[in-house]
Amino acid sequence: MTQQTKKHKGLALVQVLLLVAMLSILLLLMTANTQQQQKQVIALQAQLDQHFRLYSTGNDMVYSLLTHSWNRSAQASASGSTIVQSAANKSGGVNAWHEHWNFYASSFALNDYSARITNLNSLVSIQTAGRPMVLLLKHLGYAEAEAVSLANQVPTPFATTSSFGPMQLPSEQSQQEDFLPLQHIHELSLLPGWDKELMQRVTPYVTTYSSRLLNEAYMPNTMLEMMVTKSQADIIRLMRAEGSFNSIQFEAVTELLADELRSFFVGPDFRIEVWHNSSPDFVRVLEARLLPYQPTAVEFRYQGWGY
Repeated sequence: MTQQTKKHKGLALVQVLLLVAMLSILLLLMTANTQQQQKQVIALQAQLDQHFRLYSTGNDMVYSLLTHSWNRSAQASASGSTIVQSAANKSGGVNAWHEHWNFYASSFALNDYSARITNLNSLVSIQTAGRPMVLLLKHLGYAEAEAVSLANQVPTPFATTSSFGPMQLPSEQSQQEDFLPLQHIHELSLLPGWDKELMQRVTPYVTTYSSRLLNEAYMPNTMLEMMVTKSQADIIRLMRAEGSFNSIQFEAVTELLADELRSFFVGPDFRIEVWHNSSPDFVRVLEARLLPYQPTAVEFRYQGWGY
């Protein structure tokens, strides 16, 4: 074999080895890409499964609220704020959770999930803001003048009177007749003087639901000092933590009585929040009016993932 032939064979061998190496690298890249796509599909499937379970859990809670006497329970049951449990439904599932439910936005366990139910007429309506919004902003640390200035920016053309006092401030009444009320909490961040940070701070305490009747008895624990003294709020929080709270005890502690502007019955408008315990920042939110004995038993006003 001549020297020239050996060189050609050596060069051919090198070319073959390079080709094999390139094919191997290409196959490795394709394998890595396939594995990445597989991981993405698995992650997407897990996310869709979580969406589905949260969606189903929220709807199960709505169904359970429709089929249980939550108003009678909240008014006079032993635990005051819980839903009556049906004796026919003790085998598990959503009906086994009722002894833990409450309507004042304190989270409770649902197996691998957690939830909150907020009675919407215990919150400040951004459609009838006025003085209630001032009290809320002062509760969050704003001075009276600044709170009034910010509250004046919220259009409230349908405001009347509530147990908070006049819903509109005097300086508002002639200025907002041509404005429509806010339709979503996010719209607060667009108002003069407001921003996203302030909007996020007030979000747990406000609603787009509008009602003349205020229900202080089921205000979230962090809102109680808006309407009662700190010592009264501490007593109410203690009773709630012990599971012994009801509206009758609320009246006894605060000396507030139900009247034409104040109601201590829960509902019919609720905010329901559900999340998996492993992902507390991923929250399914429903706002609905529940009228079990009406032709339209459920009216969803908001459905989404957080606000």
